[in-house]
Amino acid sequence: MIDVYESATDETGRFGAVFERDDETAFFYLFDMGGQDGASWVVRW
Repeated sequence: MIDVYESATDETGRFGAVFERDDETAFFYLFDMGGQDGASWVVRW
């Protein structure tokens, strides 16, 4: 079983990224953290 979870933000704190993976699937999320309503997805891949 592989279970990986990593996250990071850029130096300005505007964008955040999350990568998660297990044996069968993997997902990458890019978030715009600068919105007035909080974080929103830019892309999920």
